[in-house]
Amino acid sequence: MSELGVAKEVEGMRFLVENIETKTDLECPARCFLRKKDYSDCSVQKMFQVNGKESSYSAIVVTLIATNVGASRVEHVHGNDVLIVDSDGYPHRGTLKCYKSTLPQNEWGDNDTEYLPQTKVRFKVLFPTLGEGLTVSKVVIRPYWGRKITLTFNIEDYNEEINAEFKPLQQDDNTIKKEAPVIYPYGNKNYYIEIVQQKLQSLKVSIHSRLTNILTEKEQTKLENKICTNSYALQLELESRNEPAYQALKKELDELLSSYRSELAAQAEACNNKFDLDTRVEELYSLSPREFEEYTRQLLVYMGYENVILTPYANDKGVDLFCERNGQRIAVQCKKYKGTVGSPEIISFLGAMSNAQVDSGIFITTGMFTFEAEALAAKNPILLINRVRLAKTITNLLDTTKSSIKENHPQTGQTTIDFS
Repeated sequence: MSELGVAKEVEGMRFLVENIETKTDLECPARCFLRKKDYSDCSVQKMFQVNGKESSYSAIVVTLIATNVGASRVEHVHGNDVLIVDSDGYPHRGTLKCYKSTLPQNEWGDNDTEYLPQTKVRFKVLFPTLGEGLTVSKVVIRPYWGRKITLTFNIEDYNEEINAEFKPLQQDDNTIKKEAPVIYPYGNKNYYIEIVQQKLQSLKVSIHSRLTNILTEKEQTKLENKICTNSYALQLELESRNEPAYQALKKELDELLSSYRSELAAQAEACNNKFDLDTRVEELYSLSPREFEEYTRQLLVYMGYENVILTPYANDKGVDLFCERNGQRIAVQCKKYKGTVGSPEIISFLGAMSNAQVDSGIFITTGMFTFEAEALAAKNPILLINRVRLAKTITNLLDTTKSSIKENHPQTGQTTIDFS
């Protein structure tokens, strides 16, 4: 039975012999031999004796389709990966059709063609024509060079005489029959399972990079696509295996992908939350400096501070509010900044705290603090609240009180901000 058009698969690579043209007249279109260069490395020129006098030749053309359905790595096509076996049982090497030929858009003709994951390649392999009376009986593909793995496609059966040549010699009944040993690549019986383990380990590295590294949006998309492709290829490969070792790896893969999706969703939610928090802080920029101080007074009341008092707007001596908690008197400084608060402002606030004879201080800003400012505050009883912490505080209070934080100014009687 002919296996022409029948797909066969090994280690995530699927091959199909689409067509065999037993004798086709071709012509070298590149005519490289006319140039003053040595083109002795041209496999077509060497195999078919193409030269300056004769540029046409006849060949057997075998059309194949290779599909990378589950191999996450990139494999390569070489002309000598494919052989034909004639009806006398002799193999013949071939070469890929020259890439300088006029090829269809979906056909490749390069001796270093790649099998990319989740893609397929159509290519033609050329063979010298066979002798009179000979036909193509088999097409043999060696998909992984040097690894002793072959796929054989039977095109037509040998005749009885040739079949007899390949039958084992009859053994004496007394001969002890031994079971043929299983041959593993490189003598390692765990070779295939180790290949899958390496793929899984590579996937773990990619996932770790996506979740922990600082990446641009383009880099994130590229890495996420790589993880998606490689994980799908690995899933396909593991689903075809029923051995316990492979099933254990499949369970590990499922847990890894589940954890990855959860982490990715958490990061996306955190990003959305950050956007919401930033939006809330942006609303505070619409307030005047005095309105921001009044808003902060109401915020401190919600936070549980007692005896919260605004200082006079003019000549406040570096302190915008006073409040108390647990018997301690606290000075509060408010800065409605879009930039950063540095150590000079912290030093000035320390002086104001000393003059006011308070126990500690709170410095609130809609901006951020420099590293030096944070280091200086850490050495003194000063609580720093930057834009991120301020936004989170507002959110937590809204969740706790289930109502808007509003402040009606005595001067205008209007609501200055509403976060509901």
